[in-house]
Amino acid sequence: MKTTSFPSEEVKVGDKTYRVLSKAQDWWHVVDTEGRDLWIRPPDFPALSEEIKDTYRLRKLLMDSGVPSLFVEELLSKPARKTKPLLFLMRKKDLLLSGRWAYLWGPPGTGKTFACAYFLYRYIRKYGRLGYFIHCPTHDFKAQEFKSEVKKQTDIFILDDLILEIPSWQLTETVAFLLETYNSSRKTVLITSNVSFEEFARGLKDERLLSRLVQKTRGLTLEVKGKDMRLEV
Repeated sequence: MKTTSFPSEEVKVGDKTYRVLSKAQDWWHVVDTEGRDLWIRPPDFPALSEEIKDTYRLRKLLMDSGVPSLFVEELLSKPARKTKPLLFLMRKKDLLLSGRWAYLWGPPGTGKTFACAYFLYRYIRKYGRLGYFIHCPTHDFKAQEFKSEVKKQTDIFILDDLILEIPSWQLTETVAFLLETYNSSRKTVLITSNVSFEEFARGLKDERLLSRLVQKTRGLTLEVKGKDMRLEV
């Protein structure tokens, strides 16, 4: 990827100031005022002049991104419930859109998957770009077969309900696929699971992959507790 260096240029995005190290397509490599190395969307990243409000278009973009129809209709029909995982992702939006990853874990029905779908929905409304949502066990996720199907224009990849019951080789292949496909492009990955990050990490035998995964998710893992909201009357 061709980059152009701007070692002394400063840029302000929102209320934050960054020193630009290099620019590459849709991402800028910067250092913030606290010396942290980040990748950010440039100030002139082509957000839509007006957010998409047409329900038909939003529904199509969400469905094309693989979001289950149940979530699509909920996103389009009523205000989102401000759950802990949803608020967590929205508070961490800038970090996530700079290419960091989030790992949400906890029992079923606590809002993890919906929070990820909502994050993608808000992104689609602003930028009109696709994401990719896959429910891991249902689709019997096989990374090597899946590579050819990944849409290159997708900015956000959601891997829902990652379980440890899959063989160790498949777990390793899945993480390797995510890092290979999304690490260098600085795109966002959201992972949900029913097990803690530590337990998940123990199932990953490749220390090199584990180190990279820990780096990508540092400060962005969340335990979600509570009752199953699906059972509420």
